[in-house]
Amino acid sequence: MNLSSILYIFISILVFILFDWGIKKAVTSKDFDSRIITQARVFFVLWYIVVSYIGTKGIISKLESFPSPLIYFLVGVIFISFILATTKIGEAAAQLDWHYIIGFHGFRILMELAVYAAYLEDLAPVHITFMGLNFNILAGISALLIAPSVMYRSRLRLIKAWNYFSLMLLLSTLGLYALSVPSSFQYFTGDKSMAWVSSVPYIYHLGVLLFFALFGHWVVFKKIKSYDY
Repeated sequence: MNLSSILYIFISILVFILFDWGIKKAVTSKDFDSRIITQARVFFVLWYIVVSYIGTKGIISKLESFPSPLIYFLVGVIFISFILATTKIGEAAAQLDWHYIIGFHGFRILMELAVYAAYLEDLAPVHITFMGLNFNILAGISALLIAPSVMYRSRLRLIKAWNYFSLMLLLSTLGLYALSVPSSFQYFTGDKSMAWVSSVPYIYHLGVLLFFALFGHWVVFKKIKSYDY
């Protein structure tokens, strides 16, 4: 087992621990039904199984077909992460303190280090790493820098600016992925493609890490909306 695969398994487990701890903390400290904790755990496990099944069976590995199944997978990740944020689970997550909600995105530093490790192992193309055109790592770094400043007071302008900035970084990364898939819209060509993310454990990059980064952004929007201006 190489370094990048170990990193993806480790970071996926870390995200689950952070997600589970956050939901449990929100439910126990606020007036929420305790069953939400179980529901959140069941969702994560089921989602993890579904993503693993897709990767094991190679369902999104046929990138040459049009439209590529990888594109469908990315759309599904965006849509389901948004739906999750509208449920009681998302409502509970939005009750967490700002420093936890923002600080959660620090895992994106490890996420991009895993991509870079995959590049060094001759799996991923350089343009989707922070050595190329992927600046998603800045979202993780800025999250850890901003989190302490919102620990004791809500700085909504700063939070909104950070959320839009970091979401744009994430969406631009998605754009890089989409333009690297063999199709009539492909812009980035070369001997490496996005095929590496179609199998386990690399599929966790999109199915778990990207999913929960998006979920985190939807939760920020949800919490901001709860404030009276």
